[in-house]
Parts: sequence; structure tokens; C-alpha cells
Amino acid sequence: MGSHGALSPAWKALATRWQRGLAGLAAFLLLAQLLGSSGVLSRSVLPLASTVLARAAGLVSNPQFLTDLAATLEAWAAGLGIAVAVAVPCGLILGNVPGVRSATRALVELLRPIPAVVLIPLVALLLGPGLRMNVTLIAYAAAWPVLLNTIYGLDDVDPMAKETLRAFGFGRIAVIRRVCLPSAAPFIVTGIRLASSVAIVVSIGIGVVTGRIDGHGSVPSSPTLSPSRRTRQSSSPRRSGPVCSAWR
Repeated sequence: MGSHGALSPAWKALATRWQRGLAGLAAFLLLAQLLGSSGVLSRSVLPLASTVLARAAGLVSNPQFLTDLAATLEAWAAGLGIAVAVAVPCGLILGNVPGVRSATRALVELLRPIPAVVLIPLVALLLGPGLRMNVTLIAYAAAWPVLLNTIYGLDDVDPMAKETLRAFGFGRIAVIRRVCLPSAAPFIVTGIRLASSVAIVVSIGIGVVTGRIDGHGSVPSSPTLSPSRRTRQSSSPRRSGPVCSAWR
């Protein structure tokens, strides 16, 4: 009984946050609907919220959308898994071996700012378009948050704890396993959370860039399209892509 009472305030706080979030979302949708209906904003700039919700509800039963969604999530999960599997061990090495960290600092600082989308032509030439290219770019983009947060977490480990274990005869691997990794775990989890967002953005972005044909491949099918644009879309060969292709 006491445990339920202790959890009650936490659950109430969580429910309150959800209620406020849903209220804010409902207020935004209502405002968008009013602005579009009154003509303050053009519907070509901001579609009516009712139109957007109806279109989203229709996509749930669209087989092509579900197929594209599955392909996007597959690439996202594979890329994120590879990024975590590579970045965490590399971060442990860089965070615990100062010589390796100093030797690779210039390379890390050179590669880290390069966006994954910029590498699409190069990776497409090397691997060809498809799942391998998507997973490679997603893993590249998602690895940096995990790698850097792992290093930051190891920098935050108490040196006294490491020295204490060394004084008792523990080796470097044992110190990493017993002290460094548990202490850095919150940082690593934060890096994975950030990387998951980066990975899904990159996964969809790759589909937007590589799935376009003459710049119109990701334009939603809409009666407001001009006849010439509709003709170009219908005559262009369709290329499969992630979620964005369902809007064509």
C-alpha cells in the first residue's frame, strides 16, 4: 500500500505533463484551423488542420505508406544499432587512453561537422542506392552523439575511484568494467537518445533527397498542383523510398 502511495505523485505529475502537452497540441491545431478558415493564411502555405488529420488517418490504411514506413524503420534501427555497437567501444578507448585520443582528435574534429546528407553522392557511388547506403549514412550520423557522450561520461568519472581499484590490483579492463562504464552509463544513454532522433531525421532526409525525380518526387499528391506539374509527376518513373514516397 505504501509503495502505491509513493508512486502516486509521480504518476500524477506524468499525467499532468501529458495533459498539458495534449492541450497545447489541440490549441495549435485549433489556431491553424481558424487561421486557414478565415483566410488569414493561405491554405497553400498552412493547410487546414482538418485536412492534415484526414490525410494522416488515410495513410494508416495505405499499403504503400506502411511499406515505406517499415523500410524507414528498418534502416533507422539497423543504422542506430551499428552506431551504438561501434561508438561505445570507440568512446571507451578514446576516453581511457589519452594517447589514442590525442592522435585521433584532429580526425574526429574533421569528420564530425560533415552532415550525412552531403555524403549521399559519395556513398551512393561506393555502395549503390538502397538499404546499405541508408544504413551507412544513418550509422555515420548517429555515431557522433554516442561517441562524444561516452567520452564526456568517462571524463566525469571520479579519478579517486579508479585509483582505488588500481591500488587493489585491478587491471585496466576491470577498472573500465567496474567503474568507468557504470559511471558513464547515463551519458551513454543520453547519447543514444539523441542519436535516435538524428537517425530518424537522416533516414527520412535520405529518402527525400534520393527519392526526388526532377525535384517533384516528394511533392504530395494534391488537387492544387498545376496540370503541368501533375503531368511531369505521372510521366516520371517512380522510385521507391522511405516514408516521404507515400506522399507522392
